[in-house]
Amino acid sequence: DHIVGGTLMTMRDTFLTQAEYSRLVYECVAQDCSGSWEVWMEEPALLKPRKLWTGKQVFTAVLMHYTRDQLPFTMYADSKVSNDIWGKNNGAMHPLGSEVVKACLPGGQRKPFRHNMMALMTVTGAKGSVVNFSQISCLLGQQELEGRRVPRMSSGKTLPCFAPYDAGARSGGFVGDRFLTGLRPQEYYFHCMAGREGLVDTTVKTSRS
Repeated sequence: DHIVGGTLMTMRDTFLTQAEYSRLVYECVAQDCSGSWEVWMEEPALLKPRKLWTGKQVFTAVLMHYTRDQLPFTMYADSKVSNDIWGKNNGAMHPLGSEVVKACLPGGQRKPFRHNMMALMTVTGAKGSVVNFSQISCLLGQQELEGRRVPRMSSGKTLPCFAPYDAGARSGGFVGDRFLTGLRPQEYYFHCMAGREGLVDTTVKTSRS
């Protein structure tokens, strides 16, 4: 929550009135105020038609307060949210380079990144990952067992509902549906097979370590 809140607070179009700005700064530094210490207050970013402060100025005021009489606090790091995410450029987000995911995330969503809570949560790193986002909004993709497509039984079928030696993508474990709208029974079964293998691998590695 604090990561998402910080992202929303520091957006360029986030403006606060004097009452909102003062309240946020005071709540952050109230426990540390003592004696004659004065709370650092930034000049308003906008003067007309009325005085407004940005969300970034709240962080500036808090940092200036806690670094009083000390070396200034600085932190240099690459932003987790790339520039492509803010605009209409889809970017290469999916680790497998899926064209479907690149077309859907995040530019293909009905709500853009900054107003899409799922995108905001995963892209900023607050919770979840792009893989979770793609499986919910786009598709689950190819399910693998031991690094290969779903194996066939002696009958030549991967599941009884498919024809023998069916070479189609769906019969080989490709899941073209998503969690948001639901999976077909055979897709759900393939996904459970891959998930079970992952649980077994995790258990074995844990016992060996």
